[in-house]
Parts: sequence; C-alpha cells; structure tokens
Amino acid sequence: GNTGLEGIEDHAGNILYSIKGLLCKSSSHETFLLCSATIAHLSTLHPPSTYLAFSSCILPCFLAHPACSSSSIYIHDQLVTIIANMAKLPVASAQIVKCKAIHFLLDILDVRDPTEKSDELKAALERTVSKAAIALARLCLDCSMAACVIKLGGLDRLAGVTRLAMWNSQTVSVAVRAAVRTISSYG
Repeated sequence: GNTGLEGIEDHAGNILYSIKGLLCKSSSHETFLLCSATIAHLSTLHPPSTYLAFSSCILPCFLAHPACSSSSIYIHDQLVTIIANMAKLPVASAQIVKCKAIHFLLDILDVRDPTEKSDELKAALERTVSKAAIALARLCLDCSMAACVIKLGGLDRLAGVTRLAMWNSQTVSVAVRAAVRTISSYG
C-alpha cells in the first residue's frame, strides 16, 4: 500500500505548487486548513520539503490569507507547525521576518483561559503555544532575531504564558523556559 514516504521527493515540488495555487485561489477557511495541514505534515514528515516550502514563498501566502486571522486554534496549530519547521532553516529568517511570522507567533502567546473547557480544544491550544515557543527558540539562535523578539516584547509574552494555570502538562512550561533561555543567551 501507500504507507511510506518513498518517492515523496519526486512529488514534493508539485504538491507545493498545487497547494500554493489552491491557497491563492480560495478564500475558504476549510480549504486553508487543508492546505496548511498538508504543508505542515509534509514539512514534518519529510524535512527536505521544508526548503522547498521556503523557496516557494508559500509562508507569506498563508500569513496574508484572510483565514490566517481566524480564531480557529486548528488553523493556528498548522501555521505554527509550518513556521517552526521553517525556523530550522537559517536561510528562512529574512522571509519569516518580512511576512511578520514573528508577530504571528507572539500573538499566539497572548492566550487567556478558554471559556470553552473542551479537553480537545485545551490540548490543541497547549500544543500550539508549545510549538510557538519552540519556533521562537529556534529563530532566536540568531542574535538579530533574538533582539527583534525582545524588542517586540517576546520575553513579557512568554512570561505571561507561564502565569496561566490552565496547562495540563509541563509541555508548555518546558518549551517556554527553553525559549526564554535561548532569547536571553542570544539577545
């Protein structure tokens, strides 16, 4: 069956091209979620495709799309995954700054105790906030990025995340502490 990643490198470019075309033609939130989930999973399961995502300039398309401002934690989760994966590439830093992905990550950290107490939503929020902190830590291995995050109030926002009593696990606090250490060391 079709259970492995064999041959994905032969098709990753076409997949990215098709997803970018679909993304640019549709204003649907559902289509946006499917496109972002596809790129998030592709860049996670097949790391070489992350460079293809960077070189295709798909991240600015995602962050300029109307669905990006949605309140959906599921949309945010996919976007944060894409940014976190791209943050592994030092060459992607300029693109990440230019399309305001740092602002997006910092906005993810401005969480409040959810009025909806669904375990599924709380888990998605926890996962997304953790990934945002991890993405910031990766980006801040570069001194200029760390300085940018400090200038934008990133340390205060990270501190605010740790003050919330809503987290069910240590995942968020571990990710936030790692981000604070990295930012403090390089900033």
